[in-house]
Amino acid sequence: MWGKYPETMAGEMLYICGGIVVLTLLVTFPLQLAAKMFGATEAGVGKALFAIILGTIVHGIGLFVPVCGSIIAFILVAAVYAWIFEVGFLRGVGIAVFQFFFAVVEVVLLVYILGVSLMSYIG
Repeated sequence: MWGKYPETMAGEMLYICGGIVVLTLLVTFPLQLAAKMFGATEAGVGKALFAIILGTIVHGIGLFVPVCGSIIAFILVAAVYAWIFEVGFLRGVGIAVFQFFFAVVEVVLLVYILGVSLMSYIG
């Protein structure tokens, strides 16, 4: 009984670490691609991960604005992307738009792959 526990725990930790690596790549790769497309000189995994974390925080803060919070949040995220990847604001907007559409595609693919029925949650 006790002899198999470390092996089981090691296997679970391997799955968790592997899942974290795959999730990090799924989230950062589209942002890296968008940053390179819009002229960023450096778009490594660390910069992309930092941009996603900071962009998520700023997006959450921007949503607190009562009337047009989504628009302000989008503008703030574009400014964060422009600042981190050292490009102009309009290129930051392009990166944010590309990131948004790629995130939607990722969610749709994950829902399809995992077999989740969204209709059961809607109605």
